[in-house]
Amino acid sequence: MKLPRGCGASADSRTAPVKPGYGQGRCHWSEDDESFRETAYLLRSQENAQCLVIAIDRLENGGGAVRDPVE
Repeated sequence: MKLPRGCGASADSRTAPVKPGYGQGRCHWSEDDESFRETAYLLRSQENAQCLVIAIDRLENGGGAVRDPVE
């Protein structure tokens, strides 16, 4: 899967591009969007993005294991 270039946010950024190449729109993060910001940061690396896409695909197709939470 090929991801668009420039679609992530920096670690300390409070905004991220929206639809790169289609204008100057930006997404502003709220305090509740921390997980989205972290995901956007991880997706900046093509290698990380590929690993995440593969893991999500595996889980959506019945892979993975159910485990008790670790405290």
